Order: sequence, then C-alpha cells, then structure tokens
Amino acid sequence: MLRHRDLEPNRRVVGPRKLGGALVMGAVLVLAGCGSGSSGAAARAQAGRSAAATASTGTGHGSAQGTPGPTEPASIQLREIVSEPVGADTVETVAFSPNGSLLAAGAADGTVAIYPLQPSGPADVPRAQKLHGAAVTGLAWSANGTQLASVASDGSGRLSSSATLRVLASLPASPNSYPAVAWSPNGQWLALAIGRGAVQLYHAAGGSALPGAAPARGATPRASGTAGNQQLALPQPAASVPISGFTRALAWLPSSRALLVGDGRGRLYRIDPGSPSALALPALGDHSAVNSLAVSPDGTELAVGFDDGQVLLCDPATGIAQRTLTRGRSVGALVWAPNSQVLAETSIAFDVSLWNKQGTRLAHLSIGYDMNGISWSPDGQELAAGSDDHTLKVWQVTPAQSASHRGNAAPASYMGR
Repeated sequence: MLRHRDLEPNRRVVGPRKLGGALVMGAVLVLAGCGSGSSGAAARAQAGRSAAATASTGTGHGSAQGTPGPTEPASIQLREIVSEPVGADTVETVAFSPNGSLLAAGAADGTVAIYPLQPSGPADVPRAQKLHGAAVTGLAWSANGTQLASVASDGSGRLSSSATLRVLASLPASPNSYPAVAWSPNGQWLALAIGRGAVQLYHAAGGSALPGAAPARGATPRASGTAGNQQLALPQPAASVPISGFTRALAWLPSSRALLVGDGRGRLYRIDPGSPSALALPALGDHSAVNSLAVSPDGTELAVGFDDGQVLLCDPATGIAQRTLTRGRSVGALVWAPNSQVLAETSIAFDVSLWNKQGTRLAHLSIGYDMNGISWSPDGQELAAGSDDHTLKVWQVTPAQSASHRGNAAPASYMGR
C-alpha cells in the first residue's frame, strides 16, 4: 500500500501538547505516552477542530470506478477529536473494546497500543508494546474485554492481557501473509486465519481464556518491550479447517453459529464450529482479494469489500450478493455502526466515507493519506481509524449512530491491503 514516506509524518496534527494521563473522549481530551517522537510522551490533538464532511446535493447511488456516489447534505457530521501517533510507522488496525472503555491500535512496525478512554485511577494509562516484528494485520477483543488477540504479517500471533499488554500465549500464523483474528460474539471461540491454507478455531474456557493461555513456567521477561526470547505457552486449536490458497478477512455472525472467511481470489466460505470443513459460498463475480468483511450487528447485512474497490451487500446466511453498494479505489476496511444502518469505509483514495444501505454517501472526509482499519465505539458516538500519516484518529459522530440495545462483542479489525 502507499506509505507516503516522502511526506512529513503527522502533517495534519496541529499544536503539539504534552499532557499526562489517559486518552479521554468527550469535553476533556488527554493523550499520552504511546506515540513516537523525541520525548516519547508527546501527544497531539486539536480539540474542537472541525473536519467538515465534503457534501454535494443528490441522493443517488455509487457511480463509476473511482467516482463515489453523491453525498446527502449534512447527514452526518464528523469532528476530529484525536490524532495520536502509534509506534513509528503507519497505523494499520484499530478496535474499540466491547464496553467502549479501551481503544486498541496496531502499527506497521509491530507496535500494539491500548488507550483507556474512561480512566478511574492512576493505573489507567496508555500502554504500548512492540509485540510483533512486522505490520499488525489483525486485532480482536475477547467478549469480556480482558484479552486482546493480535496477529502480524511476519506470522506472529499474540494473546495479551488488556490490562497490562503482558503476552499470555503465542498463536502462530504463516509468515509473509495477512493473518486475521476474530472472537465469536459469545466469547466461546477465537478464530485465526493463518494467512494461507487454513483457519484455526480455538475453544475459549469461560468465555475468554484459551487453554494454555498463560505464561510458560520459567518464562523470561520480555526485553525492551518486545516478546524477546520469552517462551510462550502454545494453546492447541480445537480445529484446523483447510482453505485453499491465501486466507483473508474474518467475520462471525452475531449468533456465533458461523464464521465467514474471505480469500485471496475474492471467494467466501462459511465455517460452522465443530465442522471439519469449510462450505464455499456462491461466487460473487470476478473480483480480486477480499479486503474486508462486515456483518451488521442485527445480522441482516454482510458487506464485502474487495481490493478492486467494489463493495457488495450480501445475505449473511447464504453469501448471495444482493446489490453493489459502491465502486471506488481499493477498500481498506469496512465496519457497521451499532445501529446497523451506516457502513464506514476506508480506502486508498485517502478518505473515510459513511454509507447508508441504499448507497448514499452520508459523510466524506478527505484525509490526504491512505486510511486503514476502522472501528465504531459501541455507543455509536465515535469513529476511530488508522492512517498512513502514522496516527490513530478519532472523530465525534453527530448524530450518534447508537443501537437501542448494545451487544456484548466488538468487531475485529483487519488490514490486508
């Protein structure tokens, strides 16, 4: 993907401020400790700066390749409230925790960071560790928010404590690929698409901890904030389901009864926990790799984003395509709002777009850099995304896209572009 290394990192971040404590949403904005820079603790934000959505009249659908559909005027406003460096490279993946109290981010240099959004004491501070040796391609929270799974393109996988980022277990994947990871909404399964050849299912004990997910006896501490030479416990998968070729994005149905898998040829598969094989779903046409899968929280829509820039809406139960939502440049990531009515999309067109189910673009932000993983807060009030300008960005959403009943799971974050 485009890295824009010839441009100055963080050029959209104005007015550096050194502030202590945690990253807090709302009227008070406080950032600290996880970004790069000479001090290692510089935080950058511009509270109150409005990132106005570009708007035009009309209510039509997405149009030709590279030409997004019209925007409904002033449908949704996005106001940037956070722009925070993570690690020393592009920010690839982001994920709010199930209860919205934490925000995780993964960077291209292998750094994983967790920010507390509702700090209640001095221990609630941002934490960052270089858990991987390459780009973090996947993040997934356990249903109770106590553990964070992360995977990277060097084939490393980690299961970490969300309170400390202490690594609890290793989850090996295929190097030189784009592994993905996703917890089931009921907390009983952790799925790992290893990058090529298989999807592994780990059965969780008590809804979060995997068998063997504890530091190995006699393990040495991590050196310099990395996994170092620590001898990690290695849980055994309950099943390893073959998938021919490269595996890509993952998405669980809200019922947790099935896992959807995308591959490098634009195909979809369905895996039922306990089944030894994957069911190939109907072909979706001539497409390149599946870059993102997003099932709406109410279970009625499956959005599929391809590397060729097309986004399809499909039946989650059958995988059958219903309609084309939009066509543009290579899709980065997709995620549905908690109310299941608005789909957020990032792309290499340097932008973030919000769409309704009819293909009307409700908001559009032109960032100036490739945009990567994206995540809604569980209450629908904030939207977070990773950027190639090396920052984690958060916008306040008006009106909030809240659901009447909040679920107990958070969608996984994936970046395989």
